[in-house]
This record gives sequence, structure tokens and C-alpha cells, in this order.
Amino acid sequence: MNNYNETESIEDIRKWQRELYELEKYAVSGRGMTQERMDKNVKELLDPNFNNILLEEAKVHKQKLLKDLEWTEKRIQYLINQIEEVNNKTK
Repeated sequence: MNNYNETESIEDIRKWQRELYELEKYAVSGRGMTQERMDKNVKELLDPNFNNILLEEAKVHKQKLLKDLEWTEKRIQYLINQIEEVNNKTK
């Protein structure tokens, strides 16, 4: 049994296969990047201060994480205290 329509010639199939391979060169998953976004990315990469900008963003992110960590540590201590209090009452 053939894997193609018998009315199609082998040359037609090869032509379509070449077209498919050509299209696959540009295949991407997800959303494509707009020209505006590509221009912005190139501009950022060429900016001599780009690493400084990234450094500042990383520092801000670090501060947020430290603040979240501090809250989490306080929450853990509060819960430990609550558990100990309940355990002391049941003794």
C-alpha cells in the first residue's frame, strides 16, 4: 500500500517535501517575537550599560527575596511557638 495519493507524482511529493523543509527552518514554538521586541533586545544588548542595568535588577530582586525570607522565618517561628504552646497545655 502506498503512503501517498496515487494521483500525485513522486516529483510533486519531493517538491512539497522541499517546501516543508524550507518552512521548518523558521519554525518556532510559542509566540513569535515582534520586530519591536527584537529591536529592543538588540538595543539593550548593544547598550554599554546593559550589564549595570541587569545588576541593579538582580539587586532589587535579591532584596525582595530577602524580605520574603524574613517573613517566612517569622512565620515558621510563630508556628513553632503555637505548636509548643499547644503541647505545653496538653501536658
